[in-house]
Formats: sequence, C-alpha cells, structure tokens
Amino acid sequence: MPMPKPMIRQGSTCLSYWFPIIEAAGLPVPKTVIVRAKSDLTMLLDGQKPEGWETLLAEIIDAAKTIGYPCFLRTGYGSGKHQWRDTCFVDQPEVLPLHVAALVEWSHMVDMMGLPTDVWVVREMLPVRPLAYLENYGGMPLVREVRGFVRDGQVLCKHPYWPKQSIVDGGGSASLFTPSSSLTSPEEIVVLDLLHRVGRAVPGSWSVDILDTDRGWYVTDMAEAARSWHEPGCPLRGTEVSR
Repeated sequence: MPMPKPMIRQGSTCLSYWFPIIEAAGLPVPKTVIVRAKSDLTMLLDGQKPEGWETLLAEIIDAAKTIGYPCFLRTGYGSGKHQWRDTCFVDQPEVLPLHVAALVEWSHMVDMMGLPTDVWVVREMLPVRPLAYLENYGGMPLVREVRGFVRDGQVLCKHPYWPKQSIVDGGGSASLFTPSSSLTSPEEIVVLDLLHRVGRAVPGSWSVDILDTDRGWYVTDMAEAARSWHEPGCPLRGTEVSR
C-alpha cells in the first residue's frame, strides 16, 4: 500500500492563484471552472475511494457539462498531457472517474514529493489546427505554442514551447519543430503584447504559455519562472529548473 505523501502547500504556480488575476485583466483565456477537493485523493492509488469522492466527481461532471464536451481536465498544477487520452482529454462523462484517478497517479509520480491534487480544473477545448497527433503521447495534438518569460511586466525571453527532441520522442518528425522566429510580424506583436499584459497583471517572475488557436492567441498556462524550461542558447538557461 503506498504511503500517503504530505500535501504540499499551495503555491503561486497553482492555476487557482494566477488564473483569476489574468481573467480579470481581460487576457484571452479558455473558459474555466475550478473545483476543490476536500480530502486527500492518494487513497485512489490503492484502489480505495477517498472521503467525499462522489461529491467531487459530481462537481467535476457538473463543471464539464457547463463547459461542454470534449473538455480539458487538469489539476491546479498540471495536466499529464503526455498521456493525453487517459488524463486531460475528456470526451464523455463516463470516463471522468478514470481520468481523475490517472491524474492523481501522474501527480504522485511526476514530482519527488508529489504534486497537490486539491484543485481541479475543467476547461474548454480550444479550436486549433494541429500540426500532427503524437501517438507516443496518447494521440496528443501538436499545436504551435510559445513560452515567454516575464518579470514584473518586462519580457525577458521567449521560446517555442515544444523542443525538437520532445516532438521526436512523441512520434513526430523533427521537421514539425517551429522556432520562435517562425512567428509573422503581426503574430510577434500580439504575442509580445500578451506577455507584457500578463507580466503587468501578475507581479513576480513567470513563464507564460501562449497557444495558437482558430480564435487567435490564448494564454493557457503559467508557472513560477524558476521551475520552467529555457531552450538551449538562452542566457537564462541553467538558472531555472525544467518542469
């Protein structure tokens, strides 16, 4: 039987901290519903139902009904997107219990101390034009994304979100890699404006992930800069921790 891991104190990396701020600031973000678990879910790792399990599931199912299917499921700290079909991609309510359990397991394994699973997030699946579907990542759609680093409104650097090797490991061709320089001049203006706006709205040092969609560029994720990856050659590389 796995020993329950101590709950990590919720930090600013949690979506429940930064998302309401950038939503209130008018940034383009996915429709999002946040649900809070009231008990330790690590019992699921041993096949047991934690206290309040049915209530939590009912709230997540209600959130998914509000957002609509398919929807995107994650915790406050991550989505396990490299296991796309089993974790974050939800196309019907019947699979939600399995996906919640899979995300609890992912959260337990991805970090040495385990990531908290007290915050659950249901988001709309934004309309995108995938470059490919990466079967080694559970059929995850590969979409153009940019990761920028900001500090108190200042843009420090920006990179393609997907490193070339990560695309290859997912089963895609290295030719699918899209460097930041591939942005057109109008796209560059939009992306930099979004990064500046996020940096002004949320004090401190952050990585900010921006997704190319049929509706334009959307801010989808943020993390403390010290826990985020820089591409090789970036002057800030080595000062951060890959997540």
